[in-house]
Amino acid sequence: MKKILSVLLIAMLCMATTRPMAEAMVDTSVFTSGPLKSSLFQPCEKQGTLETISYSMDYGSKEITKTCKVYLPYNYDPKGHYNVVLLIHGFYGSRDSFFTEPVIVKGIRMTGRDLYDNLFSKGRVAPTILVGMDTNYNGKDMPPEVLGQEIREHIIPEVVRRYATWAKSPAIEDIVAARDHFAVYGQSNGSLRVYDTCLVPNKDIFSSYACISGTAKEDERYILNSVSDSDYPVKMLFMGAGSLETHSRKTTEIFNETLEKTNALQEGENAVCYVVDGAHDWATWYAELYNFLTLID
Repeated sequence: MKKILSVLLIAMLCMATTRPMAEAMVDTSVFTSGPLKSSLFQPCEKQGTLETISYSMDYGSKEITKTCKVYLPYNYDPKGHYNVVLLIHGFYGSRDSFFTEPVIVKGIRMTGRDLYDNLFSKGRVAPTILVGMDTNYNGKDMPPEVLGQEIREHIIPEVVRRYATWAKSPAIEDIVAARDHFAVYGQSNGSLRVYDTCLVPNKDIFSSYACISGTAKEDERYILNSVSDSDYPVKMLFMGAGSLETHSRKTTEIFNETLEKTNALQEGENAVCYVVDGAHDWATWYAELYNFLTLID
C-alpha cells in the first residue's frame, strides 16, 4: 500500500502546477501506470522487419562507418506514410538495445521487437518506423555535437531515402517541412542526449521529444532555448521516470520549473510529465515508450 501511495503522490506532483490547464488536453487515459503485461513481450505471429543501415561520416580527422537499426511494422507499405521515432540508448547500450537485446525484469523476459510486433499488430499504437542508433564508437561515447550532426546529416536523411516517411525527399528542407512526423525518445543517458543533440541543434527536424530517467539541471536551459524559437514549436515534450528512481523527483522539478518560465509549453496540451511504477530498468523504459507512442499517433 505504501508503494502505491508513493507512486500516486509522485504522479500528482508531476502533473500539479499553479498554471491554468490548457483547454485542449491530450488523452492520457490509455497510459500504463506500471510495467507492461508480460503478454506484450511474447513472440507475435505478425512480425515486423528489422534492417540495418550503414553510412560513412567524418569523425575527427578520419572517415568512419557506423550503422543503425530500423524496425518496420508488420504490413509495412512502401507507398504509405509513417511517423519516425529515433531511439537513443543509455550507458552500455547499442543500436540493438531497443530491439533484440533481451532483459529480464521480475521474471519477465523483454525484447523491444516482440513488444512492437504486439503493439502495432494489435492496434494499440499507430504503425511507426523505429530507428535505433549507436551513441558510441569503438567503445567510447561520441561528443553530443558529433552525434547531433550524425542524426541530422546521416541517420534521418538515410531513413527518409529508404523508407516511406512523411518527408517528400531526404533534402533537409523537406524533412523540416515534415518535422511533425519525426520524434525522438531517449532513456537514462540517452535522455541527456535528447536534450543536447536534438532539442536545440535539431529542433527543426523533430517536433516531439521524450526524456526518460535521465535529467540534469542544465536540461532546463536546453528546453527553454528550444521553445524560444517560434518557427519550430514543440508538438510534444514528454518527461518521465520510474517512481523508485531519484530521477522521478528531479524530472518533476525541472518540468514544473521550466513550464513556469515559458508560455510555449502548456501542460496537458504539448507538455506531459508522467511517473510510472518502477525502477531504473527496462520495465520502466518500455512502459514510458508505450505511453509516448500513444501521444504521437
